[in-house]
Amino acid sequence: MDTTRRNALFYLVGTLVGRGSGLALIPLYIFFLSREQAGAWAVLGALRIVAMAVGTFALDGFVTQEYWRRPESERAAFVSSLIATTLRWNLMPMLAMAAIVWISPTTTWALVVLGAQASAVIAVWLACLRIEERARAHCALICATGGGGALLAVGFVWLGWGVPGLALGFSLPPLLALPFAAR
Repeated sequence: MDTTRRNALFYLVGTLVGRGSGLALIPLYIFFLSREQAGAWAVLGALRIVAMAVGTFALDGFVTQEYWRRPESERAAFVSSLIATTLRWNLMPMLAMAAIVWISPTTTWALVVLGAQASAVIAVWLACLRIEERARAHCALICATGGGGALLAVGFVWLGWGVPGLALGFSLPPLLALPFAAR
């Protein structure tokens, strides 16, 4: 199999796992969450989207526009600087949210924002991996954060943790992947 087809297969697998994990959670929402919990999770999902949008600082789109304009000798440093910038941009909100969660573990919104800030760094990292054509690493990161988050969320909800379990399940994988982003 040639490189282009193999890379396309990796991107396909990553996309299916990333998007399919969200679809696979619909029965979980129906059978394990009450209407109030489902509504609370929907509001927290909207908060997560806003926090991720602010957290990426639009650098995930910027890398796509700017990467090929750079000389080849500068591209690796450019990608590293974008990931480092996103990490620095999100570090203070992440530390603040971690402190809030530490003080009051039932503060689910802070856990959601913490996970969203970590996911913002991962989103920029994924854009960098995609533009550098590192299909295997891209697929592995999506499977670890998307699929891993879904599996953890299912486990935590099954244990009876409800909405905080969902928040924790989706927040842990991006947080655990962060040390690898600073390459």
